[in-house]
Amino acid sequence: MVVGLIAIAAGLFLLTGVAPEEGPIRLLAGLALSGVGMGLNTGPAVSAAVGSVNRASVGIASGIVNLARMVRATLGVAVVVALTVNETVPAKGADLGA
Repeated sequence: MVVGLIAIAAGLFLLTGVAPEEGPIRLLAGLALSGVGMGLNTGPAVSAAVGSVNRASVGIASGIVNLARMVRATLGVAVVVALTVNETVPAKGADLGA
């Protein structure tokens, strides 16, 4: 689990300050490293959550873990889209130079 967290941190560190003029290598490396870290971290996290409840509640615990994972992913996408649109779409009525 620690290796996964370190990989996530390293990938996110690579993603800080990525600029369009740098090319895709740093971006792809950061995304790949973060993805590998998340993959390494998901199994142990689910196992820890499911292993900490009694046998009758294993299904509920697994469902809650997956629900939380999906909510985090949905909120993450929503925040990224909101920030991206805010930076790339001109305000209504803005002069576009045409």
